[in-house]
Amino acid sequence: MLDPHGRIAFSRTYVAAADKGKLVIDPSHYAALPRGRDRAGGSDRLDLAFVARFPDLAPLVDGLKLRMKTLAPVHIRALLRACDRYGHEAFVAAATRAQTFRRFDASAVVRILEMAHPLPQGEPLSQLSGAGPAVLGEVEPASLDAYAHLDRDALAATLPTPTDEETHHGS
Repeated sequence: MLDPHGRIAFSRTYVAAADKGKLVIDPSHYAALPRGRDRAGGSDRLDLAFVARFPDLAPLVDGLKLRMKTLAPVHIRALLRACDRYGHEAFVAAATRAQTFRRFDASAVVRILEMAHPLPQGEPLSQLSGAGPAVLGEVEPASLDAYAHLDRDALAATLPTPTDEETHHGS
């Protein structure tokens, strides 16, 4: 690290000269991170909550975990959104059908739902959830009018400036 005057204020040797160019992992960088399966951000809790809500779909969750591995939480969230969109009864029927045919994939369940229970056209999109609406607030429609002066200024900068003779037109 350099101080404000450009001198070395702090220095650390990360690897020996013989190890330069090799991958070296400093365990202290990962000391605060949870180990093992908890590293995925609580995916086990999501699995448990899904099975608690839909106990008959435990084999579907197990199949998702085996087939999709680290993407299983993404598929479980997609299944929960499908349940919210199509309703509990229709979702359980479609997920049970997918589970019976060993289709451990959220898109398979959604396809079954789309065929059995088509939604009306033009259904409004669900509202944003979480911190998104609070962060975004009301967004004004886009307009480039506020930037029009940049075009005028750029054009004026490229045009030659008139001399005194040109401004008086010879008068």
